[in-house]
Amino acid sequence: MLWITVSQSGGSPDLVESTKRARAAGALTIAVTNTQGSSLASVADVHVDVLAGPERAVAATKRYTSELLAL
Repeated sequence: MLWITVSQSGGSPDLVESTKRARAAGALTIAVTNTQGSSLASVADVHVDVLAGPERAVAATKRYTSELLAL
C-alpha cells in the first residue's frame, strides 16, 4: 500500500494523523510539502520538499504548481 499526502505547510493535524495511521498500518508514506521541518515530513517515510520558497501573494500558485510537478 502507498499513501501520498500533499500539503503546503505540512502542519495540518488531520493530515499528520492520517499519515501516522497509514504508516502504522504498513503503508509506505510519502509527504509532499514546501516545508522541510514540518510535522508531516517527520511522520512520513519519505519527504519530498518542493523547494518553492515563501509565497509573496495571496494565491499559493508557486507552491501548488511545484507540488503538482513533484507528483
